[in-house]
Amino acid sequence: MPKNYFDEHLWGSSPQGTMAIPNPDYIPGCHRTYLIQRLRLPHEDCAAADFPGDIHSGGFSDELWNILKQFGFLEYMDAPEFEFGAVPETFQRMALAHRSLAAYTLDISGHPEFPSNERFDAYQSDELEAIRTRHMLKTTVFVLAPHFIRPHVEDTLLRIALGDEIDLRKPTRLGESVFCARHWKTGSAEARTYGKTCGWLELDNGFMFFSDEDTWRNFCDVFGLTSLAEWCTSDILEPDFSEIDKDLATCPRRDQ
Repeated sequence: MPKNYFDEHLWGSSPQGTMAIPNPDYIPGCHRTYLIQRLRLPHEDCAAADFPGDIHSGGFSDELWNILKQFGFLEYMDAPEFEFGAVPETFQRMALAHRSLAAYTLDISGHPEFPSNERFDAYQSDELEAIRTRHMLKTTVFVLAPHFIRPHVEDTLLRIALGDEIDLRKPTRLGESVFCARHWKTGSAEARTYGKTCGWLELDNGFMFFSDEDTWRNFCDVFGLTSLAEWCTSDILEPDFSEIDKDLATCPRRDQ
């Protein structure tokens, strides 16, 4: 059960009625996670950012954008906060507090996520769901976050991996990169239009997490944490989709 690290008080019942009680898990300075920005690897059609209107490079200065665009590009996430400089403000906040940042890895597990495209829409939906829930995949996520909110970060990532996004603004679609095989997207509009998702930026607390180790190390270098990243020597887990592919090969189709 995820804990609440961001509310100083919780509400409980007593004979006198509802009352506020101190939250033993409260972390000062920790906020509820709502807004998460996707980062995608560079590709030939990579623009400064997928932000609407006249927002130049998502609100970044030319100097900062020239650094960040080497590692990926930003994808607009349909929330007005992104249009008012939330992304560069978060990077600035992380830069100013770089001494509190920690680089580490976290192993997570979750069910596969099947993309909505011509291939998967052709399967019988109940059989496809049975395959999805039958398989549990594991992978390593690479984290760059303030050390004092690590419990909240880990709870958030574990909750996302298990598909429990009740407290997160939807659609986060975070499972698509970690537990969706690249070859499942072949031929889809998304696969043709976008580069691969490589990481995410959380805007409420200012932390990042990545499915791509190289991108994680690049951002560690940006924030001066290269040596910390080198300490992460645990075995790196990568999801194995082979058994799921075998089940998909025999999955009944709608026209059968």
